[in-house]
Amino acid sequence: MRTICLTLVLASAAACQVPGLAAVDAGGCEEGNPDEERRGTDCLCCHEEFGIAGTFSRESVPPRWVKVRDATGAVFTMGLNTHGNFFHFTKVTPPIEAWTEDADGGVLNRMQARVAESSCNRCHREGGEAGGLVY
Repeated sequence: MRTICLTLVLASAAACQVPGLAAVDAGGCEEGNPDEERRGTDCLCCHEEFGIAGTFSRESVPPRWVKVRDATGAVFTMGLNTHGNFFHFTKVTPPIEAWTEDADGGVLNRMQARVAESSCNRCHREGGEAGGLVY
């Protein structure tokens, strides 16, 4: 049986202001810094309730919005919290495409290919295969 990571529950609920937001200890998930909501780790490893999630690096200029379109044509819009994390509770249908926008809706960056993965930090992270803006 999976156990609730109390530290992350409290940090997530306080920082995200989402009542009942819980992280599940799925085993094998990276520890990360609980004071920063484990920024840069694989969000979907612990947060099974998320459909999409990731983290922007401190070195990049943060976008106003992160947007994802899935295979059904549904578009999911996410802002960043104080730790640079973004997430959406709706499950997506792969493949997905993703892009970032500024406050005026101008596209800042767009992924060049559609992908099956909706846990952005699995590929976009420090030392990850895609590197780049998210980690």
